[in-house]
Amino acid sequence: MFKKTAIVAGLGLALSAAAQADYRWEIGAGYAAGNFDYETKNSPANIDDDNDTDVYGAYGTYFLENIDTSKGPYGEAAFLDAASYISIGAADGEIDISNGDDEDGQVYFIDTRYVAMGPGWKLSGWLMDVGFQRSEPGDKEVDSWNVGIGKYLTPRTTLVLGWQNDNVNNGGDVDRWGADLEHFFAFSGNGGLKARAHGGKTVVSDLDDPTTWGV
Repeated sequence: MFKKTAIVAGLGLALSAAAQADYRWEIGAGYAAGNFDYETKNSPANIDDDNDTDVYGAYGTYFLENIDTSKGPYGEAAFLDAASYISIGAADGEIDISNGDDEDGQVYFIDTRYVAMGPGWKLSGWLMDVGFQRSEPGDKEVDSWNVGIGKYLTPRTTLVLGWQNDNVNNGGDVDRWGADLEHFFAFSGNGGLKARAHGGKTVVSDLDDPTTWGV
């Protein structure tokens, strides 16, 4: 339901059992490095920050059935084939903050999706997402759980209603409820475009509850 923040960005490498044929698993690794420099003037105190990011990680996904790659782009094959899967990954990195403490942290996650199978057409349509993520930025520990129930409205469209809880050690809880609608628009040949719309409600301990929307 709720997509985890990408732990690997920038340069990446993905491998599978076969480059173009049907496949059963994927592994990937990546490294990201960046610099964010900004300066603020004409305020009560001028701010000049220079922040560096250095993160690397790896993940692996196992599909309960072979993925049919003939239905569209390779990158969306699992979605178009209504695949059930188990995915695990981890990342480690450091953010150097000028005028502040440098944060070195790790992230571990597991995501699963099960798509119900029916007679005739592969999809009876219903699906369930379950995931867990442990983030350890600095001396903090953040546990995130998510559960989603949804349905393939068409072979190219899913609607998922979900809940996510973020729990910070020695801190408050954040609960999120929302809905995600995803649709793949097929182009001529083997191309296409996948679009996602989201709407939801966030409940933060001791704070007003914001409402979020996105496309």
